[in-house]
Amino acid sequence: MPRVLIVDDHRNTRQSLAIGMLVLGFQADTASCAAAALALAAQRPYDVIVSDVRMPDVDGITLCRQLRAAHPGLRLVLMTAYEVSPAEGDAVRALDATLLIKPVTITALAACCEGRGGAAEGTTGV
Repeated sequence: MPRVLIVDDHRNTRQSLAIGMLVLGFQADTASCAAAALALAAQRPYDVIVSDVRMPDVDGITLCRQLRAAHPGLRLVLMTAYEVSPAEGDAVRALDATLLIKPVTITALAACCEGRGGAAEGTTGV
């Protein structure tokens, strides 16, 4: 199973997603902000980064750009509870990322982490 890093500024969201992924057999770590995510990614390899789009310090799209530059093979999954702006949609497509609309189910997240994002519930074709 892929090693997943879940980045979200909301503690309950990141913890519940991590627990669900662990139950399904994934290795899951969490970070509350971009700086923590970058530090973790520098210490250990991840297959998938799951990040909230809107966070207070650095947004998820910027974080994913930074991580992809340092680790080109990463699969990227972005999550949002808000309407996606045209610029955000363009950025998601440019990153070749999957976008999930919150609330995110563990089934949808697991499918994306396994590379089945197009068939997952809750995905959007931005």
